[in-house]
Amino acid sequence: MKKGGFIVGISLILCFVCAHTHAADGEWSGEAELGFVQTGGNTDTQTMNLKMGLGYSKSKWSHSLKLSALGTKDEDKTSAEKYTAGLKTDYLISGMSYLWGTADYVKDRFSGYSYRLSEALGYGYHLIDTETHKLDLEAGPGARQSELENGETLTEFVGRLQGFYRWVISKHASFAETLTGTIGEEATIITSESALTGTLVGNLAMKASLTIEHTTDVPADTEDTDTEIALTLVYTF
Repeated sequence: MKKGGFIVGISLILCFVCAHTHAADGEWSGEAELGFVQTGGNTDTQTMNLKMGLGYSKSKWSHSLKLSALGTKDEDKTSAEKYTAGLKTDYLISGMSYLWGTADYVKDRFSGYSYRLSEALGYGYHLIDTETHKLDLEAGPGARQSELENGETLTEFVGRLQGFYRWVISKHASFAETLTGTIGEEATIITSESALTGTLVGNLAMKASLTIEHTTDVPADTEDTDTEIALTLVYTF
């Protein structure tokens, strides 16, 4: 855990130092999400979902940082606890083609792993890029480092494939789908994130999302598919 957190911390610093050197006339953007559900009576549960995203772009470069935290307590007992951090940098080659690099960190208390860290580089293409529809396809090689709860570490080469689709339904509503596949020697992880967002007022919106993650090879006594259904408030800035 300490080793993985150290690597991620260094990656975050390097990314934003790079962005800061060009920040004089660049463009920043961001959003924050909050979801909270509490039930009482026969069932006493609390669930909190926090997400934050920052983006910076200038000329042919764009950088993004995404952080999330999910926690659930059932009768004062923690039943879910997950933290993620993701960095991505794109460099536009032409009007439709770009190069990209990513670093992603996941700590899921109930996954059988202490942490997972992956890095990848590759090529992307804006297959569709209009005001209404956007479709990006990406592919490239990378590596993944994992630490099991028993302290055993695994390092493997991976191939990363991703597709991103966005549909602007109207002035106040949009739909987005991100499908990511990380194919490794030890395991293949496929993640689908679907989200429908509707504007409430000004910069405040409501988002309903469904996330499904399937892992082909998991530690003993661990489910191979995780699902998350969330309803969150989103503030963009």
